Amino acid sequence: MKVGEYIYANTNAEFLNELLGTNYKAWMKSSMMLPDGKLIWMIELGDFVSKSGWINRLVSSNQLREKHITKDFSYYSHDTYRGALEAGNPWGPETRVVFEKVSFRSSKKYIFRGVFHINKEKSTVEENIWDLIMDEYAI
Repeated sequence: MKVGEYIYANTNAEFLNELLGTNYKAWMKSSMMLPDGKLIWMIELGDFVSKSGWINRLVSSNQLREKHITKDFSYYSHDTYRGALEAGNPWGPETRVVFEKVSFRSSKKYIFRGVFHINKEKSTVEENIWDLIMDEYAI
């Protein structure tokens, strides 16, 4: 996929089935690990606060900011992050294949925003900075 390309789907499961050729009936998480160690990340961008207290924004076409606005870090109990934390990595998977999820009345548009890698030097406990490393990705 190239940056800006998109898939319409009603649910995360439908999106993953279209993208990966899987046959999920449901997928309640906003992420999925790929065999190559990258994480597919299906998120809303802008001023939306996620259930776990994050606001995700594209600062520019080359940088994404993930800001934690609560002090509850219980989301780290999620399997995706547990192994990374145990290995001493507070960011979870360091490379993410990012899809912006835009909701409409009856469906969602999943827009490919690129492959991003954590910028450890600029990130803090409350805010993660992700830099674009690829604007095209073969899934």
